[in-house]
Amino acid sequence: MESYQKLESYLGLAAKTDSYSHYGFEKTESGVFQPACFFPGACLLAKRHCKHVIVLDGTHLKGDMNKRGVYLLAASKAYNNRILGFGLALVEKEDTSNWRWFLKLMKAAVASASSDWDLIFVTDRQTGILATIKELYPYRGHRFCVRHNISNSEKMSSRLAPQEQALIFAMARIECENDCKFYRSQLSDTRPLAAQSLDTIEKAHWVTYAFNEEYNQSSYDEVTSNLSEAANNWLGNDCRSSFPLLAFEQFMIKVVELFAERRREAFRGYRSSKRSGMDSPTDQSSRDNDVPVETNTHIPEILVPAYQEKLDTILT
Repeated sequence: MESYQKLESYLGLAAKTDSYSHYGFEKTESGVFQPACFFPGACLLAKRHCKHVIVLDGTHLKGDMNKRGVYLLAASKAYNNRILGFGLALVEKEDTSNWRWFLKLMKAAVASASSDWDLIFVTDRQTGILATIKELYPYRGHRFCVRHNISNSEKMSSRLAPQEQALIFAMARIECENDCKFYRSQLSDTRPLAAQSLDTIEKAHWVTYAFNEEYNQSSYDEVTSNLSEAANNWLGNDCRSSFPLLAFEQFMIKVVELFAERRREAFRGYRSSKRSGMDSPTDQSSRDNDVPVETNTHIPEILVPAYQEKLDTILT
């Protein structure tokens, strides 16, 4: 109980020390905890340089916390395919009300960092997500995860063979309607019920050619919510099995590790270019390590010591 009581103050302090961060917290009049969420400023700013794709997913808490709520996670992917988890919420259950609450705050947080242009979403077909995206982002592209489509199709028939699953993936990625019909007919030859199940899903939500016609946006060949699975793996079991206060602290530490690793990659690239005699892109790059960490990364001040310690370890 103490962990829930301290969470509001902790998130408020983290957001107060970094104007780029956003958080949400609600409780009843009697002080009973309801939902909480946090969007680290560093991640919101980094999202400007990511693919314009947001994957949303809900994941149950683990261990002793299994029956105490659900995490809602928002993630994106950099152009080098690195996962960027930029928003985490703890809610009682995964439903329309909680998804609406989380996505309203996410929309404001992402817009504040000027990284909300031409967004598309990749999700499963959970009712709460579908209704909320349609309400808050009515004109943005929304793709349904192909793996979930396959899973639902198998409920109509039986487990699909690898080559049959491959046909569905080919349908999802195809940019020509006639080719899509061809793959569909091949699937129907062996699994007619699975093909009929796919027919019930609007193609604009899972087939590339129809998606492009409907939304005129790129989906960067992201046809599954594996990104969310990868993000859940990035979050880790320690975070998902911790009490609320420690869980959000673990999330922020993950962010610290992520940006320390990004700095390490940049430092290696700079050092490699110096060894090969190449000039760095700007003079600023050579002075990168002299820039105050809190200015360079926009992470909350309360996390700067942890970040600096991590960075010092990496660069020594």
